[in-house]
Amino acid sequence: MANVCYNEFLISCEDLKVINKIETKLTELFSSIDIDIWYCEDGFIEGSFESRWSFPMNLFIDFFDEFKDDTIYMRCLSTEWSCNYVAMNVYTDSKWKPEQTFDF
Repeated sequence: MANVCYNEFLISCEDLKVINKIETKLTELFSSIDIDIWYCEDGFIEGSFESRWSFPMNLFIDFFDEFKDDTIYMRCLSTEWSCNYVAMNVYTDSKWKPEQTFDF
């Protein structure tokens, strides 16, 4: 895959049942590509996945809607070095904050 964007994420939630459902949904969403979950315990999921060019916001816009839990938090650091793309995306309080990028 050309122009691979590496995405390292952390997701947390106070409800352990919800975090387990999120892990299942992530695995299903990224079944066609490799998702690597490093840690999933105590209300946290940490891992990484690859995408093309940038963070796949379109895939995540409605991702958390079905859980109806305002304690869900996600942050994802995305890097695609050949295009000088470095970005942080954060989901908190049931909404996505504007993407923060680094200009160089």
